Parts: sequence; C-alpha cells; structure tokens
Amino acid sequence: MTARADRARRMGEAAVAARAADSWIGAQKRIKALATVIGEPNARVHGPALLSSMRLSRRFPAYATALTEAIVRRPALGDFLASPDRLQRLALFAGAGLVGGGMVRFVNRRSVAELVAALGEDVWQYGIAHGGSPIKAVRDEDDMIDRIASDGTRAVHAYLDAIAPGLGTDAFDAAGIAIDRSIPPQEQDAALASVDGALELVQP
Repeated sequence: MTARADRARRMGEAAVAARAADSWIGAQKRIKALATVIGEPNARVHGPALLSSMRLSRRFPAYATALTEAIVRRPALGDFLASPDRLQRLALFAGAGLVGGGMVRFVNRRSVAELVAALGEDVWQYGIAHGGSPIKAVRDEDDMIDRIASDGTRAVHAYLDAIAPGLGTDAFDAAGIAIDRSIPPQEQDAALASVDGALELVQP
C-alpha cells in the first residue's frame, strides 16, 4: 500500500468515527444551527427527527471536520468518543495517569478491592503503572476515586476543547457528566499529556 493510499484509508476510517462521535456530541449545536433556518420553536420540536436524516445532518456538522483530523493523529480517540460511557472511561484513564500513582499507599486488600470496584481493574493497573502523584494529599480511597474522576474529566474536557472550542463542553453536557472547575493554566500541559498517554497506551 502506498503512503497516499494509506493516508486515504486512515482519513476514511477517521471520518466515519468522527461522524459517529459528532452524532451525539454535536446534537444540540446542530439543532441551534437548524433553528436559524426553520426557527427555534420548529427546531426544538422537529429538530431531532429532521436531523436523524444523515443527508440533512451532514449539512449541519458540528465537530466532524475537526474530529477527523484529531482521530487521524490518535485513532483511539474515535473509539473513546463512540459513546458517553467510553468518554467517561477515557476520563478515568486520564485521571489515573495524572494522580493514580497515589494509589500505591492503599495496599491492603479492602482498599484495593474498593478502588478496583469503583475504577475498574484496568484503570487501577494503569494508575499504578503510569500514574503521577497528586499535588494535594489524598485522605482516603473515596478521595482518591473522586480525584481520579474529576481530574480526568477536566483533562479530557481541556483536550477536546483544544481540538475545537466548545467540543469538551458539548461532549460532557451530552454525556450528562458535570465538570466542577477548569484546569488551572499551570496544570494544562500535564492534563493534555495524560489524555495523550491514555490514548496511546490503553484500549477503548
């Protein structure tokens, strides 16, 4: 296969994954765009049915173009954006990459079982193997779980917003996952690197 053919194949696969992600992440943005054409009341009532047509929805892309390029660079991103559950899974891996190294202090059987039950065996192992240490002290297992979830959510939000402004907010809103605060500027590079590391090292 030539380099050009390989690039075309990867672009085609990325475009399919990007459209699938955009179908749920960009739904509200497409309805707002449709409202400029048919009016807000009509868009609110008829928008979801109208936009279920692939032909019409392609006239109102939200993030498909930006996502295609991002998925070409990191193919695993397409798999992690296939559904809200997978988006949340990516956030857990990113959080484990940021602060999961702190789990090494919880070595008794009960603590490990609690962490694995809340995070999943694979996230726990990833955090132990690749995780950094939290800047602030972790009080207990629940605090560790909360820190991984919240730091990971903020990291993925920042990563997606770097791909396209508003993408992170729309993705987490569509997934029904709250973000408690944004990443401080001094922590931005580490947050983005944690998502990149997860996309490189783990399976969706």
